[in-house]
Amino acid sequence: MNWKKLFAALMAMLLALSVSACSEPEGEGSTTEDAKVDKAPVEVTYETDFDATLAKELDALAESPASDFDRVTQNGSVTVTGYRGTASAVRVPIAIDGAPVTSIADNAFANQTSIETLVIPDSVTHIGQSVLAGCTSLIHLQTPLLGADSTQVQRLGYLFGVSDHENHARDIPASLILLRLGSGVTSLADYALYDCNDLQCVILPKTLEKIGKFAFYNCSSMERLDGLLGVRVIGEYAFADCAKLKALTLGDPLTSIGFSALRGCQKLTALTVPFVGGSREENSYLAYVFGAEYPDFAKGHYPPSLSRVVLLDSCVALGDYAFFECETLKEIVLSKGLKSIGVRAFYGCTALWSVALPDALESIRENAFYGCDNLLSVTFGKSLRSIGINAFYRCDSLSSVVLPASLAALPASCFADCSALETVDLGGVRTVGDQAFRGCVSLKTVKGSADLTFGVGNELAQNRMQ
Repeated sequence: MNWKKLFAALMAMLLALSVSACSEPEGEGSTTEDAKVDKAPVEVTYETDFDATLAKELDALAESPASDFDRVTQNGSVTVTGYRGTASAVRVPIAIDGAPVTSIADNAFANQTSIETLVIPDSVTHIGQSVLAGCTSLIHLQTPLLGADSTQVQRLGYLFGVSDHENHARDIPASLILLRLGSGVTSLADYALYDCNDLQCVILPKTLEKIGKFAFYNCSSMERLDGLLGVRVIGEYAFADCAKLKALTLGDPLTSIGFSALRGCQKLTALTVPFVGGSREENSYLAYVFGAEYPDFAKGHYPPSLSRVVLLDSCVALGDYAFFECETLKEIVLSKGLKSIGVRAFYGCTALWSVALPDALESIRENAFYGCDNLLSVTFGKSLRSIGINAFYRCDSLSSVVLPASLAALPASCFADCSALETVDLGGVRTVGDQAFRGCVSLKTVKGSADLTFGVGNELAQNRMQ
């Protein structure tokens, strides 16, 4: 036998055992400071100051001289047929010689390689084909239409002579980074800006009501998208693979948002919505819009940067699994009118550190905040009447609880294993269910009514009653 090799093997085993014994175990027993989340306010910043760009490049741009345009006047309105100027920034006049400019002819600006900024006024109600074909230096564009008129299919490729949306990336100039649409656009067709992967900022009009499926698919450079407050319908995969989109604000008029509408939006940090899921009534879990076919599959579908969600005041209910295992969610702003929180609504939201429940809230269902192990504080509203079992089970950073007078009973295991919980004010609670405070090893004081009754497994809480 080779004693040297045997001795070396024994020493390696002892060293491994020593390291294992000294290392802190991972998983649910770990309470290292590294596991704590950053509690700084969630902020969204952009690489480019788009507001300054809009103000300087579009809003401050003066109308170009009428002499720069070829045009025809018919029936009291002007059609621009060509551009003869040499400026890099062009604003088409609203009127020429007292007649409104209402139309842009086919190929009117075609092959104008010196133009970097172009503003077409909202007075224009008809745009011909290929008006911007060959404009290879265009950086900023404002237009009231992406089709011949407001009744036609609205796709960006139309302006550049692109017959098929699959050729957007090839035939729309890579220089175009900012697009603002005027009031002529009420709906964006399916594939409207499909694969426009160089656009960085898109500003939509207040008149927009519908966004078709795949409308912004793979706009992979787009950081900012504004103007969605009036939108009612968003199609499936509408913003899918917008990998740099940082924030999205949807308005109260929204009635439905399609499956996987936000799939692959890896940089999405902040989201404002009037409901969670595909509509107010169905698919009421957030991961649906990120590509999870079922709520149980939610984990892994959320963007890794999603930190803040705001629910508009029209949201009156959070369904079962609403934010199930959204492990990046730090901040949730609940609507003032919220009345109910469903089963496992915030289950496993391990980065969530504070929740203010609105006064309108009446019920919290089973396992609603189960395993929110960085949750430091919960503010309960004045109308809460019921809490489900295990609602705050293993919220092991929670240190203090003040329950409202409206709540008459605590269910079984409600605050079980909240190991950091020190003080509890039971408010109007008269009955504490079995094991409600089991494992709350840090309890120091419990306040409650004189006629309070405890179920089994709450001996420590009973002993801390004042």
